[in-house]
Amino acid sequence: MPGAAAICGANPARRPRAILALRQAAKWKSLGSVSRRADTIVLARTRRRDARIEYLSEVGFPFATLGRSLSAGTAYPSLDLDFVRAGEQSVARLAARGHRRIAVVGPTPELNFAHLFRRGYRQGLKGARLAFDPALLATAEVNEAGGYAAVLALMKAPHPPTAILFNNDALALGGCRALGEFGLQPGRDVAVIVIVDSPLCSYFSPALTGFSVRLGAARAPPRGNACWPAMPCTAGPEGPRIVREVWPLALTARESDPLAPSLWARALPPGLAQEASRHTSDRGDKRGRRDMRLAGEVAVVTGAGRGIGRAIAEMQAQEGAKVAVIARTAAEVEAVADAIQAKGGTARAYALDIVDREAVADAFSAVGSDLGPVGLLTNNAGAFSGYGPIWTVDPDDWRRDVETNVFGTFNCCRAALPPMIARGRGRVIVMTGGGTAASFPMGSGYATSKAGLLRFTECVADTLVGTGVLVFAMDPGLVRTAMTERQLSRESGRKHLPNIAQLFERGIDVPPTLAARLSVEIGAGRFDRLAGRMLMAARGDLDLDPAAVESIVAADLRSLRVNGLPPERPHGR
Repeated sequence: MPGAAAICGANPARRPRAILALRQAAKWKSLGSVSRRADTIVLARTRRRDARIEYLSEVGFPFATLGRSLSAGTAYPSLDLDFVRAGEQSVARLAARGHRRIAVVGPTPELNFAHLFRRGYRQGLKGARLAFDPALLATAEVNEAGGYAAVLALMKAPHPPTAILFNNDALALGGCRALGEFGLQPGRDVAVIVIVDSPLCSYFSPALTGFSVRLGAARAPPRGNACWPAMPCTAGPEGPRIVREVWPLALTARESDPLAPSLWARALPPGLAQEASRHTSDRGDKRGRRDMRLAGEVAVVTGAGRGIGRAIAEMQAQEGAKVAVIARTAAEVEAVADAIQAKGGTARAYALDIVDREAVADAFSAVGSDLGPVGLLTNNAGAFSGYGPIWTVDPDDWRRDVETNVFGTFNCCRAALPPMIARGRGRVIVMTGGGTAASFPMGSGYATSKAGLLRFTECVADTLVGTGVLVFAMDPGLVRTAMTERQLSRESGRKHLPNIAQLFERGIDVPPTLAARLSVEIGAGRFDRLAGRMLMAARGDLDLDPAAVESIVAADLRSLRVNGLPPERPHGR
């Protein structure tokens, strides 16, 4: 119901001028002007503490609410639905069917009906002797996009739910679409119940189990009529009176909340047990994929022919992503793609130089056609061949380092970001390295490019605020790769970078799997709060807990800053 809607009484002789139902979105401070044009106001989507209720109580204007609130006591009429009981019944029904991880997708609990439902949900868990896990409570905007985003996050978690309770049909529509991206079917792989049923729920495939109001004609008058006994102009002979009711919700069982997989075969007749076992086994791959951190994602990894890039591509594929493997050498990327597919993953090889902007654009277009829309880009490709002071280093090597690292990353981001923005989601990883956080005098081209990429990451992340697309920097640590072997084998490398060999001799050789695992965690959304900042594979960031992440953000760490700047001051001309 947009803004406000007029509701008129049935008896013209005693009809109020208008009864206005105001959504929470309406600006409550404007009610003073509304009150001059209405006899009574009906407030919907009440909050636990509702400023609109407090204002109307203060000025003494007649009103009623669709939903309860803690504001202003009980001195006004209200109608509500029994969301507490619905929460209890939903959990009890699903628990009896073998489900142990039951999620809730709904609006903020500041809205009173959402708070009441969550209370019933927790009471249901207690009654079923199930542990409460706050990770299974997903707060979302009450629309299709909100349901889609919430379910994506839930299903990418380490321990995703087997059943989901949606507040309404719009959230369920988006949530079911997200389940499809994981190869999961509502009502077969994941149980679904809608708390506020609607005619649309019966048109889902399968039709959704849900709750609706079922009252006899004597107890189900139009909701607006509940206000009339409280209004002086429409009250009966006994005078104004307060009506406060909580209507029960009855469950309509359909096909969307089946037994949990472990109990499904037991409920079948004995003659079908073997077939049930085979069917469960057949869908095991799909069910298993939902436990994968990147299930259903399309990922692009550059510089993936060997070393860190190969480890990243292989681990992202292992975690369920369909991976586009990009590097300059065709034989290398084809070998990586073949290895991924030999292990049951999905991968495609694309041989190109990321400095070639047109080749990059063509490659990303091909990835979209071959694998689907890209949701994760890891900019791993890089170069480091210019060693020594700037007055002796080969200028072409220095330029190539900067060009590959900066312009190559720019080209890939430029190709990947517009489709991500259009879809409203995506993550990009930009690889930093030596010279990002401190001076690297004998590798100034590489250091300049890597420090520049951290600033590039922050700039792009800030540009993307509000789009649903996030950008991160990642330092993989000192890994023994073809790049570092080249530094050890060249005379200029041994001369100008002797500390590289010394670090390896001391055992400072970071396994590439650390960066690969960190890329998966970033891609799965674990570090979304650190968008625009640098994560470090070799410095324990895989062990960061939420409190540590918040401390990084609060202190504005992991970003490029110039310390000790004096305040700006005006200068006369």
